[in-house]
Amino acid sequence: MKYILVILILFFSIINQSFSYELKVSGSYKYGTWGLKEDDRIEAEYDLKKDAIKKYANEKFKGNKSGYRDFKKVEDLIIQNIDDFVNIVAFLVDDNDKKNKTLKLTAKIEINEMELDFLISDSS
Repeated sequence: MKYILVILILFFSIINQSFSYELKVSGSYKYGTWGLKEDDRIEAEYDLKKDAIKKYANEKFKGNKSGYRDFKKVEDLIIQNIDDFVNIVAFLVDDNDKKNKTLKLTAKIEINEMELDFLISDSS
């Protein structure tokens, strides 16, 4: 019974990993207010997710012009629905430099690769 449980856990973890793509993305974001507002933080996280999608596309379609062209056809749709495709798993760096009014973020990001592949392949 114990071995069956271990095998099931391994099986489901492999399935889960095969549909997602993980990468690390960094960025610095200037804010203009006297302090970091919630809207500034949300905008910085949104920009981080957009950077992750672009990094993913550059890595996935490197040397594949037709695949990249298909991605560019649906890029605006992906950005509009970015929360459906991109998830911030953890922040590795989260530094608010109040003196320079800059938020520096580095995050481990997970991309739902299977959903993106379906959307991109349907555009061709």
